[in-house]
Amino acid sequence: MSATSPRNIYAPLKVEFDSEVEITIHSAFLQTARLLQCDPMAHVSVSTLHVATDTRRPCGGVTQVGESTRIVKNERPVGSTRRLHFTSKPNFSEIIRFVIPFTQCRRSTMRPESRLLLRKTAAAVSTDDNPDERFVDHQVLITITDAQEQGYGQAVCPFLLHVPSSSTEPQRIMLQPRNKHDKHDPVFKSDVALLAKHGVDDFGFVDISWRVSLIPHGGALITALQPSVSVPTFPIGLVLRATWLVAGNVHQPRTQYTTSVEFGGQDRFLFEGTKPLFLTIQSAAQLERAIVHCTFHDTTTRPQSYDVAVPLPVPPMASFAMERDVWWTTPVRTACGVDLGILLASIRLAQRPLDGSTPFCTVEGCREINNPIHQSQFAHVAKEWGRAPPNTPPGAYYPLFWESEQHIARVAERQWRHDCVVGARPSIEHVRHLLEVLAGRIAVDGGVNGVAAVYFNHAPTTTLQQHQVKQFLVTCAFHAKEMTVQDAARFCFFALRRDMEQAITKEDVVFILDHALIGKTIDMPEKEVSRRVDDIFGDGVYITFDDFMRYFINNYAMWYQFGVPITTGDEQAAQGSMDVAVELGPNAQGTAKEEPGEEARGGAAVPVAPRGEEAGSSNSNPQDVGVWRRFIARVQHSNRAFSVTAHVNDSIAEVMVMVQNSTGIRASCQEWRMNGVLLDPKATVGSTKLGLSSRNDASPEVVIIERDESLRLVMLYKEKSVRWELRIQETEKVLRLRALVQQKTLIPLSRCVMRANGQRLQDRHPLQHYQLQNGDVVEVMQE
Repeated sequence: MSATSPRNIYAPLKVEFDSEVEITIHSAFLQTARLLQCDPMAHVSVSTLHVATDTRRPCGGVTQVGESTRIVKNERPVGSTRRLHFTSKPNFSEIIRFVIPFTQCRRSTMRPESRLLLRKTAAAVSTDDNPDERFVDHQVLITITDAQEQGYGQAVCPFLLHVPSSSTEPQRIMLQPRNKHDKHDPVFKSDVALLAKHGVDDFGFVDISWRVSLIPHGGALITALQPSVSVPTFPIGLVLRATWLVAGNVHQPRTQYTTSVEFGGQDRFLFEGTKPLFLTIQSAAQLERAIVHCTFHDTTTRPQSYDVAVPLPVPPMASFAMERDVWWTTPVRTACGVDLGILLASIRLAQRPLDGSTPFCTVEGCREINNPIHQSQFAHVAKEWGRAPPNTPPGAYYPLFWESEQHIARVAERQWRHDCVVGARPSIEHVRHLLEVLAGRIAVDGGVNGVAAVYFNHAPTTTLQQHQVKQFLVTCAFHAKEMTVQDAARFCFFALRRDMEQAITKEDVVFILDHALIGKTIDMPEKEVSRRVDDIFGDGVYITFDDFMRYFINNYAMWYQFGVPITTGDEQAAQGSMDVAVELGPNAQGTAKEEPGEEARGGAAVPVAPRGEEAGSSNSNPQDVGVWRRFIARVQHSNRAFSVTAHVNDSIAEVMVMVQNSTGIRASCQEWRMNGVLLDPKATVGSTKLGLSSRNDASPEVVIIERDESLRLVMLYKEKSVRWELRIQETEKVLRLRALVQQKTLIPLSRCVMRANGQRLQDRHPLQHYQLQNGDVVEVMQE
């Protein structure tokens, strides 16, 4: 039988990350308490708001946005401070920590300009007078009440739950009426009446600082219960690996991707492809922290350049944490919420540095050639054995090599068994049947017995032993239809447990990994399988289900090394565009697509080539001229010309996003003209003459003009029926715009709220954060 590619067998694993939030509530000022004062307590809760926006059809090139209706879907308390007494200036000085699961804080990883284009395109082609746009918003609320449950205001924390951020200095946020999302809520009305009674605009303020971090997956079970715990003798060796999987919806051609690491100082060490980084640590102070920098740089468009710092957890400096590969899977996400993919990194502490001065091993055909402890003491010359190197994940220091004839025979047998099960295509019913056979409840079915006979290469009349049923059960579970490798591992945990209800032995974990026969584990030697399990679980005997779930099932870096694809799992996955991580070599420059133009829509994630190599596109030229248009675009200020290929159903605005790297002009600042005629960004390529040859214009060109970066916004104050236009730079903060609106409308600054495209504009963001276009309507309201 021929081997089947793992990419065609295993379903991609969706990677999501929980958020860990730490809020420090310093102090507050409650101006409605006045001289009577109160006994305040601060309550922290997470609110999930379902936001529905009624968007009317565009009129005169301007999209009119109606009032948005916010409905609280869920509000969950996560903590509170102690109660203080008889004060209007409470000094809480308390820290509240909580974790937000990804299931309660789902987000979109689509690029902001793509979301904007999708929203505007949907509004342009919609025939409904009131198309409905819905999304979910998550907020952290701080509510201050007294002993009688009287409210003294509610503050909305100015950070996102799915974006890593921190504030070392206290930030002051205003206390507003509670439940301000619903103007008809009795609590909101009572708070507004209380403000009117005291003649103030707000309840005061509260000073907070915060730290939001995303919890990485992976790690190792490291405990300090060993009787012989000792501090290692310096110097010690440090081995680092890092693989950056760039999400397909942000991957761009002609872009430099680099991955480097620093340890709190000025020096950065650059990773070279998939090669490990060997360093020497002279003292524990040099390894207090490790930060991996993922740099995404485009020399033509500076706004598309990022340097994301990803902290890497460091194992303790103790003997029980030495000589173990600890793998981590962390997100590469900017402070603005732009998701740039996933980082797979490992860290290993060695007893002695690997400086290349080790002597050669004197044993010919040494069977310890893949043992990292032996590799740190002796150098080896790998024996060829007359065949290609094994297809395995990299070892601790070097690629794995053939160990012996027994290793080669073992791989041949495992490949035979793998092909047998893949060809049989087992289902969940077959796995359930084998579990009943293992429990001794029923006999083996004839068809299953025939496949097992081929699997073990014996006669069909041979009776299966219990250990053979277990082996066959594990292999079938990992190759059953409608089961991911994580589902199979979870099933095998409960199928193999014996002495304890919620635990199995470490030998059982080795048995599961050895007989799973997935991807690159087929060619792995037996000692390497045991070594990887030992690196994860240490020298423990029993593995609880919680530890098995945390360190094995959710170890996405391990599964990716074994050949199982992973996906970032965003909203686009539901629309048929998944960010699946494909397996490429260290010099890979891109991902081959079946259809030209798919790269701009987001496809497979690309393991980037470090050291600043440009990632080029591998799309072939389209052959169907009826579906694809090819034309020449020329930038006016530089006179640079280049070829553009677009689908007839693509809007010009979408093509603007595709070519912004080539033009050096952001899509929002591009203006397209053909033969002096301005092209509408909302029009499709097929509705124009782009790419169509004629007698007068054998080679049609589009002239791309860079517009002024100042935005022309239409301000709308419905309550007073006031409408005016305003020009402002995109780089200005929303606070500047709100100050201009306050001068025009005389609304108190603390009660002035602005919305655009269904989003509330926050003071801390620049206008370009919301991807506003010329002519967009900004609605002004007074709360």
